[in-house]
Amino acid sequence: MHAIPKLTALLVVVCSVFCTPSTAQHIVSGTVVDSKGKAVSFANIIVHKAQDSTQIAGLVTDDEGFFELEALPEDDYFLKTTFVGLKENIRSFTLSEALRLTITLSEETTELSEVVVLAKKPTLERKVDRLIFNIEDSSLSEQLIGDVLRKTPGILVLNDKVTVKGDEFQVYINDRRVSLPQDDLMAFLQSTPASNVASIEVITNPPARYDAQGGAIVNIVMDKALLPGYRGGLSTAIEQAVFPKYEYGTSHFFKSEKTKLYFNYMLRDRKLNEDVEQDATFFDNDSRVNSTWNAERNRIFDYTQHAALLNFDYSPNEKSTFSISLNGTLRPDHEGTTLGETMILGSSGTIDSTFVNNNDEELETGAFSANLGYVSSVSDNTTLSSDLQYAYSGLNEDQRILTNFFSANNEPSFSENFTSLSDQEVNIFSAQVDLSASPSETARLETGLKFAAIGSDNDVDQNRASELIDDTFTYNEENYAAYVSYENSLGKWNFKAGLRGEYSVVDGISEALGQTTDLDYFEVFPTAYIEYAPSEKHSYSLRYRRSIDRPDYAGINPFRRFQSFNATIEGDPTLLPDLTDNVAFGYTFDQAYTFELYYYSVDNALRSPIFQDNNSRTVREVFTNIEREVAYGLDFFTYKNITDFWSLSAAASVFFSEDRFRAIESDNSLVDNGLWAAYVQAMNELTLSSEHNWSADLGLLYVSSVSRGTKRDQGWANLNAGITKTTNNRRWTFQLRVEDILNTSNPEQTVAYLDQRSRLQTIYEIQRVRFSLRYNFGNIKLSQNNEVKESEEKERLQN
Repeated sequence: MHAIPKLTALLVVVCSVFCTPSTAQHIVSGTVVDSKGKAVSFANIIVHKAQDSTQIAGLVTDDEGFFELEALPEDDYFLKTTFVGLKENIRSFTLSEALRLTITLSEETTELSEVVVLAKKPTLERKVDRLIFNIEDSSLSEQLIGDVLRKTPGILVLNDKVTVKGDEFQVYINDRRVSLPQDDLMAFLQSTPASNVASIEVITNPPARYDAQGGAIVNIVMDKALLPGYRGGLSTAIEQAVFPKYEYGTSHFFKSEKTKLYFNYMLRDRKLNEDVEQDATFFDNDSRVNSTWNAERNRIFDYTQHAALLNFDYSPNEKSTFSISLNGTLRPDHEGTTLGETMILGSSGTIDSTFVNNNDEELETGAFSANLGYVSSVSDNTTLSSDLQYAYSGLNEDQRILTNFFSANNEPSFSENFTSLSDQEVNIFSAQVDLSASPSETARLETGLKFAAIGSDNDVDQNRASELIDDTFTYNEENYAAYVSYENSLGKWNFKAGLRGEYSVVDGISEALGQTTDLDYFEVFPTAYIEYAPSEKHSYSLRYRRSIDRPDYAGINPFRRFQSFNATIEGDPTLLPDLTDNVAFGYTFDQAYTFELYYYSVDNALRSPIFQDNNSRTVREVFTNIEREVAYGLDFFTYKNITDFWSLSAAASVFFSEDRFRAIESDNSLVDNGLWAAYVQAMNELTLSSEHNWSADLGLLYVSSVSRGTKRDQGWANLNAGITKTTNNRRWTFQLRVEDILNTSNPEQTVAYLDQRSRLQTIYEIQRVRFSLRYNFGNIKLSQNNEVKESEEKERLQN
């Protein structure tokens, strides 16, 4: 059991002989036991110099409570030994020869420091460019990161999707992007303990150092006060909805003096059910009803997913760190079956005919990324960092649709077969360098450069009614970016301003369709933040940001994907990026209550509106640019500790949103679709025991009818609850969670303008019960290094 520590000590001694002046050195070893003489595994041991209390070494005991320190020079020292639930032991000694110690840790009987720490309340803090939710050493740190996000003001979590103001956002960990699909991301966060999280930063208008692509950012700041040692965990979860779903995971963290290693693996076995009701009313040229198509579909799809993450950091000295990050997901056997029946009613409302379709899908998807990073402290106030990344994403899809047609009296008419084979591969390379300097105690200057190259190859082979389509679509994009940002504080004023420029070159070609894309454009993205705090209780802020949203790689793929005989999803290789101008004025009272007026406008907004062709009786969902989007409103959010055991996170918004688009199936007419809307969110967090090992939460989210593109979603609500129990010094964590208790989270979607009339309602498995179990082993007080390093280009792979 002691071979590894002894070998390590031997190597240190040998290295010391050859690399340092000859000085008398001795090994300190020993065993840590409790008051009953039982070995204490994974106790923390820190060695300090007696003269100035300088920390010079640290490690944890092994399974048998044994420890062995590297050889130390002759001097006066004191040894601090700690373990959760036991009293701290401080042992002084003078080292003049090899020393063997037995250290006894007695039970904590009076001042339980762990309980005191856990009683710390989460706090809300407003900075000039972000909202910071501090949870370190609070009751929330005993939960999982996914649970903490549910309780963070301004963040909405529903059906494994995380949103800010209803829009999906970018997730960072320690300022490194996590580019995973939303459901995979939430599963990852739901399996990661929050005990290592210092704070959650909600950045609704990201500054210039972040990519201009996308909107809000949530940055999960991990606690970096790491101790040497090892920590691991095993987790499992079962979720019951229409079908049961299973998850299994394991995570491991190890830290030595110069290295940190983190590994996480997750296996997900998922079977999902979707029920769809879709109606479309088709009109003649004289605006009279020609026919109505009523469709019902049931889709069942299941897959097994493997996901793994590996991070390795090496710090040769205090001023520099090299890091390697590997991340991969694989779904080797994603299968789906859609059974649907469509009833066609004539203008008189009687049945004209029906058709039944069977859509079988087989998919294989995979993604991989590798990142090499370097951070160096050039001086006490200057830091240089660089990142290189390669990312790959692949998709193979085999789709087979059989449609049987029947007459009005249910006699078979004819059948039609459709097959489609498609492949997509995306390769991304990016390089980035950043320089940060602090010319004074209150000022900070940042600048950087970035280059990204993207290549996408798509092949399709379709056969429908003897019509053969064999096409190849290639897409290439290069992005060049540079930025500069400066911030400072002058008395009661704080300000931050930045400028980012990005130049993009795009070319794409569809061989069979003869479509080509050839774009190059340069855009400038300014950011500005001003904050005035006349007193501790009052602060005012003004923020502005310009951003860009580039089409995802599914949206620019021109190949049609069939949902049924007359319903398709289509991409557009000529899509343009959209540009957003966002301005907001805020007021915060007592660091707890924030009110914010905002306005934003989007040119060439990227949408996927639904259009119906009244002549061919087809319904198309088309990725396209609409004319514009505008929105303005008033937001409110707070986090308040009501009592010692009850905390409340609340958010509310009243806003107007309007999209202007061309009705491409109605003479290209210009249409405005706007609506006043509101949402209210309240999450109650309850501590149910004085030891803080029982907690519960009860949340409610209500969203009124909202409009987006050609569509309008009806109002909906979600009531959810959960209970969490930790035991055995937090080694075991049990959680039971119920989502959508009232089954009111699947809104109906309608399209109603000019000669377009359709309705769509998809019933997802939002109502569900989830039970999860996690076991932590090793030194459970260690923090983890689970940074995931990704580029913004890879984010577009996931859509």
